[in-house]
Amino acid sequence: MSAEFLGGSTTKGIFSGLRCAPARDGLEVGQVAIAVEVNFPDATLDQYDQVVAKMGFHPSGAGAPGCIFHWVTKTDGGIRVVDIWQSAEQFQRFADGQIGPFTQEVGMKPPEVQMYEVHNYLTAG
Repeated sequence: MSAEFLGGSTTKGIFSGLRCAPARDGLEVGQVAIAVEVNFPDATLDQYDQVVAKMGFHPSGAGAPGCIFHWVTKTDGGIRVVDIWQSAEQFQRFADGQIGPFTQEVGMKPPEVQMYEVHNYLTAG
């Protein structure tokens, strides 16, 4: 991969239109983006939808400040939410202020959370 590609240029051919965001795009110096995998045991997508509504978000709409990307899926044991955040601190503030209280309100059990430092992430066009 060339330095130009990592710097945000578009690719040619089969990947035409794909853009690779610089690892520090939108981040402060010294800040590392993180991926957060949150597994809620026995939770349903209906409960998730209730939480999203309580947060004031809409499907395919904007998310929380500091959240770069978010998705959710049903699993055999409940639901899995995966996010990329600009920092662990931003995720923690949002988790403490909204995720924790709202998931508790709708009867979701405490989740298992794993965090990973993100080397790079891709964004749309």
